[in-house]
Amino acid sequence: MTEATCRRGSSENEAAFWGKRFLIVVTGASGGIGRGIAVSFAERVAKESLLVITGRNTARLEETERMISALGRDVNVSVETCDHSKASFRDYQDLLGRASARLPDPEKVVLVHNAATVGNCSDYVVSYDDEKAIDDYYRLNLTSVMTLTAAFLRRYDSDLGPTRTIVNISSSTAIRPTRGLGLYCTDAKKSGRYMTPEVTANLLIRILEHGNFRSGERVVYTDAPCVS
Repeated sequence: MTEATCRRGSSENEAAFWGKRFLIVVTGASGGIGRGIAVSFAERVAKESLLVITGRNTARLEETERMISALGRDVNVSVETCDHSKASFRDYQDLLGRASARLPDPEKVVLVHNAATVGNCSDYVVSYDDEKAIDDYYRLNLTSVMTLTAAFLRRYDSDLGPTRTIVNISSSTAIRPTRGLGLYCTDAKKSGRYMTPEVTANLLIRILEHGNFRSGERVVYTDAPCVS
């Protein structure tokens, strides 16, 4: 499996963004892009920041934790084993409550939506006859994103509080028709229509989509493949 590497963005904007005390939640951080993001973020935040890493595989999450600890940056890590295909809104409220208890006064909070699946790459439209399989796909790729976002924005709901950033990991495949990925291409979260300032009704929430802030400010991108 290819591990993700995250490369630095433009210096001036990056310097203004990083170096603060962060509380960061990264879903799907047990490997690949999610692990790369968690480790890369840990290199840039201030001491006593908190990274909350989630995923289904506890052992692999603990490996991500060890990689962050090896940086020697005095950054705290909270391992949260979580199956996002089954987690409820209440589960996310509890997760964020535990994180907030560990770091009650962050300067910035970031939510990284990375956990997802492309589905069965050999299926075509004629194959979509299993309602449960379709529901399960959307439960992980869209429903969990919506409920976790709602829990995140309710936990940090004050415009006078920490700066909020939502990062949506996606790919060009989500907006370009691709053979065998019809279900993936219908996902509103992946295609970028869900998390916009107009939809969130809060222009003070920064949305990172397809590697760029909507203002055009590039912060981080990866060279890991979507399918490996």
